[in-house]
Amino acid sequence: MTCVRFLVASISLGLGPAHALAQPEFSDIVAEVRFGILAHNVSVGINPGNENQEAGENIQAEIVFRTPKRLKWKYFFSPEPYLVGSVNTAGNTSFGGGGLLWDFQLGKRQRWEFETGIGYIVHNGAIDIPFPGQGGNAQNATFDANNILFGSRDLFRTTLAFNRHLGKHWGVQVIYEHLSHGQILGSGRNQGNDSVGARAYYRFGRAGQ
Repeated sequence: MTCVRFLVASISLGLGPAHALAQPEFSDIVAEVRFGILAHNVSVGINPGNENQEAGENIQAEIVFRTPKRLKWKYFFSPEPYLVGSVNTAGNTSFGGGGLLWDFQLGKRQRWEFETGIGYIVHNGAIDIPFPGQGGNAQNATFDANNILFGSRDLFRTTLAFNRHLGKHWGVQVIYEHLSHGQILGSGRNQGNDSVGARAYYRFGRAGQ
């Protein structure tokens, strides 16, 4: 067994450097992972009247990638691509998608960041009232009172957030998220959704860099 282990170790050491050159490290591709909870469909004055239609919390996970060379433009502020998934705990609207994030350091100590993002998502919520004709008036009213009518299966996702680094790798984030199609991806209905919450993140590499 000792000889076998020595042989395996020798092969691993011999192939290790070449393999490292051929395959990028995980942290060379992924910049950050995030996980948190957001209050679903809160009233912030953008979508008045919607706040009672859907409830629950959104369990959300996000992976942020390092800026590829093609996006490292001087006047584009080197955005980071991301993928996000969000599941509503009350069985209401859940979604998944991706987009771009921009981080801006605040202060000389680099403990705080302001972050903004724009993305595209696909959701499983309601688009419009499903019961046509006058015979469905009661059903329509009930459905409208309990569902956000997004007007499109495809939506834009815009975010604003403040990040606070807690150490070399860890940090917390307070985030506001808005989902709607802005009369661009759909037409007619466009009630939209606002969510506010907190997420923890782990940054590969030093926080603030």
